[in-house]
Amino acid sequence: MDREAIITKVNTETSSSGDEVTSLCQDKLDWVQDDICSRYDFSWLKKYGYVNTVVVYDTGTVTCTTDSATVTGLGTTFTSAMVGRLFKVDDEESYYEIAAYVSATEITLASTYIGTTAATLSYNIWKTDYPLASDFKKMIWAKQVVTDSKLVNIPETIMNDYYPDMFIRGEDNTVDSYSLTGLDASGYYNMRLSPIQTTRKQIYYQYIKQLATINTTGAESSIPTKWHDAFVFRLNAFVFDMIDIPTKAGKNEAYYEQTIARMIEEDNKRDKSLSYVMSRERLPGSGIPYARRDPTHFQNR
Repeated sequence: MDREAIITKVNTETSSSGDEVTSLCQDKLDWVQDDICSRYDFSWLKKYGYVNTVVVYDTGTVTCTTDSATVTGLGTTFTSAMVGRLFKVDDEESYYEIAAYVSATEITLASTYIGTTAATLSYNIWKTDYPLASDFKKMIWAKQVVTDSKLVNIPETIMNDYYPDMFIRGEDNTVDSYSLTGLDASGYYNMRLSPIQTTRKQIYYQYIKQLATINTTGAESSIPTKWHDAFVFRLNAFVFDMIDIPTKAGKNEAYYEQTIARMIEEDNKRDKSLSYVMSRERLPGSGIPYARRDPTHFQNR
């Protein structure tokens, strides 16, 4: 049911209509959707995403001047995509965010260079934060595709303690942890990987998606249609509360809770059923059930 169909059904079941009832229902639709989705990590909320890391850039040399934000390159091919990445001169401690791209041989730092003026300096530019899917809400797990181990989720504040140098470069080119670092300018959640990789890697992750608003004309919730009566029950309760019929409000709220309980029970059975199927199925050509598979079986696939 779309927004209008839900509200029409509420009008019929509560024998109430008018602008006040319509406004109440419209105001509460997204709340009901969010409440349902907060009760359980339903299978229809789960999605997968990928992050492809960017290789560290260190081509050519640079000239840096004390108290200047300008970096001049020699033999470099700077690009506009480097804006927001980190710049560091080799054998120095300080990191600088790149604020602007000027040309293939010039970039501007977000803060002035505090080192000693020098030319033909070796340097590194790397990307630390990667945007996640636009509808990302909550991470379930993340892993480097070629390994059988999931990445450790470390809060950003703890990451700073865990890695005194949070931008340390990996020696074996294996990502072992990540932090969620808030929203970027486009409103996407960012993931920071550690250690920083010197070669490209692909990170595979599963997440809970954020559902879009349904408070627009013709909008329909991504919650499976068979469960849309949950919206009607909860909105009925809001309307009955407004017109001061508490008994009916209570009954509809109870129907709402019962519907959510059935949703969770059905989804939980689905998960258990999939686990059972995998335990019975055989690996191709091996005769070995998935449940007893060698953990290294799926490596490098």
